[in-house]
Amino acid sequence: MAALVVDKHDGSVLKEAFSKRMPKDWRRFRSCMVKILDNWYFKELPQAEFERQIADNVTYIDGVHDLDQLSDFMSKH
Repeated sequence: MAALVVDKHDGSVLKEAFSKRMPKDWRRFRSCMVKILDNWYFKELPQAEFERQIADNVTYIDGVHDLDQLSDFMSKH
């Protein structure tokens, strides 16, 4: 699990960066980890699955201003 904290931004710009620019440049961004015979490997997701993952997991929340509030949010979701 990861969180990205950004000051002064537009949520739609970040969503576009996650769904369009980052996957094009970074293969591992569009991959998942799989375990085969006690070794971990990256497996690239099919386009439809990747788009579903982005839609389900990239969220924009307002009102989180410190690490305690972020921790509370992450523990609930």
